[in-house]
Amino acid sequence: MCARRREAERTHRNRPLAARPRVRTRDSIASAFVILQNEGMAGTYKLIEIVGTSPISFAEAVKSAIAEASKTIRHLDWFEVVEQRGSIAEGKVQDFQVTLKVGFKIEH
Repeated sequence: MCARRREAERTHRNRPLAARPRVRTRDSIASAFVILQNEGMAGTYKLIEIVGTSPISFAEAVKSAIAEASKTIRHLDWFEVVEQRGSIAEGKVQDFQVTLKVGFKIEH
């Protein structure tokens, strides 16, 4: 780590919370609220976490997870990739794995 970055981090940690600059994070619930609010989608939504796998790619793992979830869950509206992992066998990529947060509208 360079000296300039170390100094910046030390200065940041020593500031009181109110004086620290706001850092935007991808909080799933807040993100979902903003997405739903911007698209004018009134209602109640549920957030679940699912994991998809594929021997081909991360994109295929996402598609696989969404396709499987859509068989039993209606009104899937959006997803967020939370984590990406993979497994290695004999020096080669064996599987791709993604953890997704998926939002769907609850029926009344």
